[in-house]
Amino acid sequence: MRFSRFRERFMVVTNKKKDPFDQFFELIQLHQEYGVKGHFFFQFADYSTQDKNIAVHKNKFRFLIKSVADYEPVSLSASHAAARELKTLKLEKKRLSDLINRPIEFVRTRNNRVYIPETYRQLIEAEFTADYSMGYSQELGFRASTCTPFYFYDLLLEIQQPLRIYPFALCDEALLKIRKKTKIKEQIEVMSQATHLVNGHMIQVFSNELLGQKLRVDWMELYREMLKTYSR
Repeated sequence: MRFSRFRERFMVVTNKKKDPFDQFFELIQLHQEYGVKGHFFFQFADYSTQDKNIAVHKNKFRFLIKSVADYEPVSLSASHAAARELKTLKLEKKRLSDLINRPIEFVRTRNNRVYIPETYRQLIEAEFTADYSMGYSQELGFRASTCTPFYFYDLLLEIQQPLRIYPFALCDEALLKIRKKTKIKEQIEVMSQATHLVNGHMIQVFSNELLGQKLRVDWMELYREMLKTYSR
């Protein structure tokens, strides 16, 4: 019964208002302005109960992905279905690769679900070379206790595998718990300084869903301020 949201959706669907979640080229412009390396992960899966992404055959969606790939790296955000079935994971990877006409080597799992060693073995079987899923969805900090990328070592097989893990420091979901913008910036500053001391990677994960909302915090403005501060 949220009539304001219904009205907004109706305005977007009828092309009377810009989609608030369509900030891809605004983000690309910000990355270029502040000299920051961005990386876009698109879900390119069949529609299902748990995977409600835009249909892969929609021309506007396909054109958007191809356009973004002209400016910044594009990789796969694997679906829930792909996490359960290797065949589906390979299919999603091939579809996206065929669309942008370049190999897909990097991946993120849906909701950062990583089951060790099963998930990583499956990613290796699908010939991914890097994963960006190692982190907490709703808590700040490094899940792997390190801010430095490392290769997955399979303890059962006693061998280092050719899959590099890139731990991320924060996911936007964790920031939703912090009610004040000043507190969010303070938390990020503490993590950034600690990471800088050991020459680590301060990888941050943001979704267009959050960046399209203002609520208590103007998230896009906060993102801009972060880029301006940490691109020095």
